[in-house]
Amino acid sequence: MSSRNLLSDLIKTFSCDIKDLDCMYGKCEKCKEINIITNDQGDNNEETSWLQWKTKKEKRNIKGDEKEITLTVKETVTDSIHVLMDAFSTEMQRFKIHAFNIANQMKHYRNIKENLKPNEALVHVDFAENFQCKLANEIQSMHFWASKKQLTLHTGVFYTALSSQTFLRSVR
Repeated sequence: MSSRNLLSDLIKTFSCDIKDLDCMYGKCEKCKEINIITNDQGDNNEETSWLQWKTKKEKRNIKGDEKEITLTVKETVTDSIHVLMDAFSTEMQRFKIHAFNIANQMKHYRNIKENLKPNEALVHVDFAENFQCKLANEIQSMHFWASKKQLTLHTGVFYTALSSQTFLRSVR
C-alpha cells in the first residue's frame, strides 16, 4: 500500500466526507469534533517523548559579522501524552485542509487541461531557487559553498488542445 493511500485512510478517520469543504476545513457539525486519538491504556498526564520539526533562530559569526539565521531542526520534545494528542489533532486539522486543497486543485487543473479549446493554452510554471551547480569531477576546494555557482531554474509546460511543449529558463 502506498503512503498516499495510508494518509488518505488516516484523513478519512477524521472526516465524514473527504470531498466536502466543510468537513475538511473543520466546519462540519457531524465531524468537526472527531478525535480518534485516545489513551485508554493509561494516564494522559504521563510523560512521553517524540520528534518534532521546529524553526529556530540562531546567531552565527559569518565573515566577521554576527548574523541571525533561521534553521529548521528536528528536536526531541518531552511532555504529557495529553499535549502530544492535542498537537497531533491540531496538525491533523491543518493536514486535512492541505490535502483537500491539493486534491481540489488537481481536479480543477486536470479538468481545464482536458477541456482546452483550440484557441486556449494552459501554462504551468515552477521554479527551483538556489539550484546549486556541480561539476562531475571537482577538486576538493570546489566542493565548498563559496566556490559554487547558484541559479534559479524556471521549468514549465505549455499545453494546447492538441499538444504540449516543455521549456526551461535559468537565471543567475
